[in-house]
This record gives sequence, structure tokens and C-alpha cells, in this order.
Amino acid sequence: MEANAACVRPIFSEVTMSNGTLSNIMSRISSATPSSPIAVFVSDQPKMANAVFADTAVSKRVLKLNMPELIGVYDATMPLLHVREEIRAHIVDAP
Repeated sequence: MEANAACVRPIFSEVTMSNGTLSNIMSRISSATPSSPIAVFVSDQPKMANAVFADTAVSKRVLKLNMPELIGVYDATMPLLHVREEIRAHIVDAP
């Protein structure tokens, strides 16, 4: 894991993270298709998570690292109540 840690931050800087509230992120996921899912990562901001398109070249590289910051990759075909609870469990001070 430590070998990957040195690679993580430079790659993260290439990914345009989108900090958002649980509500914002669920809105994105609810319209995401299986071919264009949303990857959700832990954020250092209270009440936020980071969400990006998972199907870009840079996101795919980040996802291959299997980082602990990754909460999951989601789309609208998944059980959204379960997805919401899974993400909520990783958000600091989530409502």
C-alpha cells in the first residue's frame, strides 16, 4: 500500500474532484448509466464526498489503485437507498 501511496496524490491532482453533499451526489448517481457511472471518494470536507465520472482514462487509473478513499462506483440501476446509506456512512457529519 505504501508504494501506491506515493502515486495516489499526483493522480488525484489529475482528477477533477467534485465535492458535493450527499444530496448532490445522489442526484448525479440517479441519472448515471452503467456505461457512465459515478465514482465516489471520501472527502476531507465535512458533510461532503467527492464524485467523478468513473469512465474517464484518469479515473480508471485511480480506480485500479484500489485506494481506501474509494467508497464505490454507482449508477442509477443500483438500489439507490442502499447506495445512499453506503455513501452516507463515509461522510463526516452527514445529516
